[in-house]
Amino acid sequence: MALPPNWQQWIAENLALGVPEATLVGVLLREGFDSAQVRAAVASAAIDPQRLLAARLSRRLQKLAWVLDVQERCRALRPWPIERARRPSRQEFLERWYSQNHPVILTGVIDDWPALRSWTPGYLRRMLGHHLVEIQADRARDPDYERNSIAHKKMVPFAELVDAAFGGASNDRYMTANNADKNAAFLRDAFAEVRMPAGYFTPEWSGRAFLWLGAAGTVTPLHHDLTNNAMAQVVGRKRVKLVSPLQSALVYNSRHCFSEVDPEAVDAARFPLFAKAQVQEVLLEPGELLFLPVGWWHHVRALDPSITVSMTNFVFDNDYTAGYELLYGDL
Repeated sequence: MALPPNWQQWIAENLALGVPEATLVGVLLREGFDSAQVRAAVASAAIDPQRLLAARLSRRLQKLAWVLDVQERCRALRPWPIERARRPSRQEFLERWYSQNHPVILTGVIDDWPALRSWTPGYLRRMLGHHLVEIQADRARDPDYERNSIAHKKMVPFAELVDAAFGGASNDRYMTANNADKNAAFLRDAFAEVRMPAGYFTPEWSGRAFLWLGAAGTVTPLHHDLTNNAMAQVVGRKRVKLVSPLQSALVYNSRHCFSEVDPEAVDAARFPLFAKAQVQEVLLEPGELLFLPVGWWHHVRALDPSITVSMTNFVFDNDYTAGYELLYGDL
């Protein structure tokens, strides 16, 4: 009788990663499987042509991980913290941060947004509360709510979302970028009080600017984006934890652009390599804009009732998705 499929996959993956056969046999015996069955399964997998191909590809991936590690160690010789810069010129922003793929918090660039002063709970209910909007709902019952985001989409009156956001800490209801398509009319009205910062962004924002609104305690799990992004904080504070893409081998990329690691409560037994990751943390205040470069891993928690506008309509090249569809699925 063959081992269960999940254990057969486990054997193949670990052999491809170079784990000794004896180690795998020991683990399987401790799991209670029959000795003869275990030894036959490991021996068969070790000579399987597909496994041998997987091992070859694994070595190539390990070489890439080594290259990234070298780059990160060289970069670390000159510490480069995430700093705050007040209204840098377009050229300075391009040369120091955008082209260098390094985060920065810009201050003073959204000071003229009426939303900074007007978006109180009462105003939002009065001016926008009539809209029926799509949100992510019932997240508390699903530990994998972000990757299952389609199943959590729900239509509610915007006034109801505002009440929930300002009614107490919760991660259950959240308007995110995933809801933008259904909320086009709402966003047109809301963004009447938002102005694209000149010099950094194009005036045309449709389909490239998004609203995030939720209570204190709303969380976006660790992931990376496929474009450069800007997070403009309008209401409340957010804590953002970041890991350089050069350390991607340490974050256990599980599917598409997601990681299973919770950087607020790391399971060291499951994710021992994450202990080597250099996690940088920033506190984003109202009126500040975080430039979040493509590929940077980030985890976001709202510390207060929070409203954020994210934007991808930079004046510079921001198309990095060509060929990425080949990477979709489990990694």
